[in-house]
Amino acid sequence: RAPFFAAAAMAAANLALGWWVLPETVTETTRRRFSLARANPLGALGAVSRLPGLRRPLAVFLILGIAMNVYPSVWAYYGQARFGWGEGMVGASLALYGVAFAAGQVALVRPAIARFGEHRAVVLGIWVDIVTLTGYGLVTSGLAALLITPVTALGGVVTPALQAILSRAAPADAQGELQGVLASLNAIAMIVSPLVMTGAFSAFTGPGAPVFAPGAPFLLAALMMVAAMLLHVAGPRDARAEPT
Repeated sequence: RAPFFAAAAMAAANLALGWWVLPETVTETTRRRFSLARANPLGALGAVSRLPGLRRPLAVFLILGIAMNVYPSVWAYYGQARFGWGEGMVGASLALYGVAFAAGQVALVRPAIARFGEHRAVVLGIWVDIVTLTGYGLVTSGLAALLITPVTALGGVVTPALQAILSRAAPADAQGELQGVLASLNAIAMIVSPLVMTGAFSAFTGPGAPVFAPGAPFLLAALMMVAAMLLHVAGPRDARAEPT
């Protein structure tokens, strides 16, 4: 039970940090009256999706969430089935992924968006995700999988860039509602992805599998990222999302 106590302590620290450090962003000019119809995930999603220009990037955000949740969904099973990793190696590989992703968020997101603009940063990040997910789907060496892991950090620019595009498209009095909708979509992705990805893993590793392919969920996620790419580039481009 120790990990749960550790998580609770971190949540308490996060609460204190948010209470004392984060400034209030809602002003009297952007505050609106409470509406029960919009104070639920479905009502908020309906209200936000009706705003001009938000449906397509919201769909991209959802597809992205389902695809990228392949990591927590099947990584432990994948490492054991493909490479024969034990619990310690699975934990170490997940830690490597976490460190690489955190480093990418700190060091790469701001320069990448400033250099390429939000639209192109999304495209670049999705391309990186397609390549790395395909790599995980095809590699047979544990060392090769570990070498791919730091490259995944480059794909971390997608979500912040996409959130910036969405935030700019929403009015000032809908920013909190938008963030709630994004959290709801992420929760939906965390429900759907384990069902889909573990199903794909079982289909290609269990008895009667047409071919032994523990990396099948990653190939499926790569295909979903291709769909997200096509959906994103087919949409209208905001000039403010271009590099300055």
